Amino acid sequence: KLSIQRLIKLKSNNPEAFDQKFEAISEGLLEQIDILSNTASEFSSYAKFYVEQSGLFDLYSLLKEQVAMFDNRENLRISFTSDIENALVFARKGQIVRVVVNLLTNAIQALEQSDVKGFIKVSLIAEGNFYYVGVEDNGDGVSQDNLGRLFSPNFTTKSSGNGLGLAISRSIIEQSGGKIGYKKSDLGGACFEFSLPIYKPN
Repeated sequence: KLSIQRLIKLKSNNPEAFDQKFEAISEGLLEQIDILSNTASEFSSYAKFYVEQSGLFDLYSLLKEQVAMFDNRENLRISFTSDIENALVFARKGQIVRVVVNLLTNAIQALEQSDVKGFIKVSLIAEGNFYYVGVEDNGDGVSQDNLGRLFSPNFTTKSSGNGLGLAISRSIIEQSGGKIGYKKSDLGGACFEFSLPIYKPN
């Protein structure tokens, strides 16, 4: 919705920018529509996952594309930092996209409830046999009382939603051979970090 609103605004105020952004935003929207269509049924049941074959893909490109999709708000800036390119992993790409979308959506919603000028930082590093992806913000973070329940099914601090996003994200990451966790961000807010094994051909 935000991307479509941005296109409408660009067409009215800056036709040149509209031409430049239309293709990239449209491609991202189509991908997100496909993902939402596939996940609509699974979010009604924690145990039900979309059947998808694992494949080789570039985690760097995936993150860069998702950040570009979400970085469309005037009062919020999202950055992506990494000194890695061609970060190959072997996993279910659609499910990893869902994890990233969930973490970015949570960060944006948390910042909407905060009085600060919003900033989200997405990072990608390699350490040992794993890639580590961080999604952190400068919001209020997670209260001490809620830390132990973050990844539990049906837990949510929002007025809407079913509280399955982080629980499903944890299952996806663990099924992919990685881990996901929370810590306080150096930016002052929340930092969610997940890992995925670095692809190493036999």
